[in-house]
Amino acid sequence: MDDQATRDRASIRAKIDLYGYAIDTLQLDLWDDVFLPDGDFRFAENVPQPEWAAFKKHMTEWHMPFDATQHTMTTCMIELDGDAARTVTYGDWRLVKRGAPGGDTWSGQGWYEDDFIRTDAGWRVRRRRVRMVWGEGNWELTVGSSGATREEELTRPLRALYSSDFAMSLRAQT
Repeated sequence: MDDQATRDRASIRAKIDLYGYAIDTLQLDLWDDVFLPDGDFRFAENVPQPEWAAFKKHMTEWHMPFDATQHTMTTCMIELDGDAARTVTYGDWRLVKRGAPGGDTWSGQGWYEDDFIRTDAGWRVRRRRVRMVWGEGNWELTVGSSGATREEELTRPLRALYSSDFAMSLRAQT
């Protein structure tokens, strides 16, 4: 791997990590260093998000009532293609609200599918999809985030990841 590819991978990975840090510290202005404001971002509900400033405000307000949240980014596969890149990153999510009826926590796991583009300001996500694999705990803590029932959210097939074009291209590289 050449030096530029190594730097690109490190920069992209830093953006992925900054996403989790920004949301957990309620510093969503940091997302301006991660995402293109006119990008296509779809979270668990898989519908386009509203205008950028309104979306950041909504996400800040949605996370504020929690005593703690933790978004951990783990395994990250990066496919570089010049000034574009595709990534799949596994994530773990924790929501904590002490004393909540039904339990203090909700935890989930899934992955992020991102399309990055190199800009004059560095790498930015122009398209994001969030896929949930499982969740446990007090589901009511998440009400209002996606509108989906627990059963709808948890029955999305994991095989979608493994049969995606991205996964096929990774297999071809090995």
